[in-house]
Amino acid sequence: MKLRIVFIALLVSSFSWGQSIFNNPITGTNPNTSNPYTIGQTVAANMTASGIGRGSGILGTNTNDRYNSDGWSTGAIDLTDYFEFTMTPSPGYEINFVSFVYTGQVSTGTPSFAFRSSVDGYAANIGTPTAAGTTISLSASAYQNVNTPITFRFYAFGLAAATTTYSINDFTFNGTVILSVPCTTPTTQASALSSSNVTTTSANLSWTDGATTSGSLVSLRLAGAPTAPTSGTNYVPTLNFSTAAGANLISAGNVVVAKSNAGTVAGITGLTAGTQYTATPYAYNGSGTNVCFNTTNPESFNFYTLALEPTTPAGSFTTCTGASTTSITLTFPAANTITNVGATGGYFLVYREGAAPTGLPVDGTIYAPGTIIGDATVRSPTGYIAPGATTVTVSGLNGGTTYYFAMIPFGSVGPASTLNYRTGTLITTNCNTSPAPEINVRGVIGSNPTIPDGDITPQGTDNTLFATV
Repeated sequence: MKLRIVFIALLVSSFSWGQSIFNNPITGTNPNTSNPYTIGQTVAANMTASGIGRGSGILGTNTNDRYNSDGWSTGAIDLTDYFEFTMTPSPGYEINFVSFVYTGQVSTGTPSFAFRSSVDGYAANIGTPTAAGTTISLSASAYQNVNTPITFRFYAFGLAAATTTYSINDFTFNGTVILSVPCTTPTTQASALSSSNVTTTSANLSWTDGATTSGSLVSLRLAGAPTAPTSGTNYVPTLNFSTAAGANLISAGNVVVAKSNAGTVAGITGLTAGTQYTATPYAYNGSGTNVCFNTTNPESFNFYTLALEPTTPAGSFTTCTGASTTSITLTFPAANTITNVGATGGYFLVYREGAAPTGLPVDGTIYAPGTIIGDATVRSPTGYIAPGATTVTVSGLNGGTTYYFAMIPFGSVGPASTLNYRTGTLITTNCNTSPAPEINVRGVIGSNPTIPDGDITPQGTDNTLFATV
């Protein structure tokens, strides 16, 4: 009965998803005794397949007509608990995958599953596998034009008990195996690389592809001359700079962070705060080891990560002193008493008339004196206060007016793009300028009549015109 069901399933999947390139109905006595199990498998011409195997974290369990195991994780995913399938195209050929179709069986409970590939080091889930089986699409570009070995792993976790079994009862990989077309080197180079959303440990990059049908490889390293990629090498991109290894590297310290025609890569992590990096794009054609890179005059781009953000200030303004009609002097604890301010950090000072300022600076941005940030004004002649300073005078104010000030600690390693403002907890205070002096006007009648502040009532002795402005 199983043979008939499997035949019908394979026939339907063939018409719906393309031809089978690797399948096994798994019929026999205790297939689990082989690791991997290859008996009964069918493999397309011009490629080889490993059979179905299992990881070191699980054990085979005797059951006929299915590949069965126990010892699966009863909690979170265990990366040693999996079934796996490896396919290798013959030299000069490549695989274009379409889908993975399977049926499965669990002895009890409702476990969770994940299906992943060696393309990204088994990092990302593919599709939504189920206990009973389903069809998982492999039409993504990562699974096209594959001309090097590729492995897929099927994980089960969250099982009811260590003795709970799960099996793959049959499986089919659909796709095509075709001759590879030799790659050609792109005629123009990738360009216009830029960074965005830079933090202390992460960044995004974008670029413009050259004359390529495939895209661009982008390398990232600590500031310095990059190493060009070698044509014929299958580099694998990674978003984590600090853990890059093996196929993620062009050479020591030169990490491949992108390899696509997307023109952008988001979420590069593992960077170091306040550090300069060099990113370089290379146009390429092809895939796998059938790849040709344009390494002529690559356009490198340097950028800094943000400096570490200062901690919350421990002190506050101690006093407002020396107020005049046009200026106020502020006293405060030195910024270099705050962790992560450093020798090139300090305070950023903004103020507002009549109410506390709410406008805040943006990390990685330097502001000119007098700049308006929302409702806040940057102090002149500079809003940046040296880390050792404990007093500062704010000038150009109006007499008899209440001003509100905010001191914002910032970290920096020098370049403006590393400025990291701590805007969560502000040091604030408010002070008054001295009242403006009375105005004396010499009139025709009388001598030097005095007009008090706020006087809007004309008098004959004023000999002047008043109006409400």
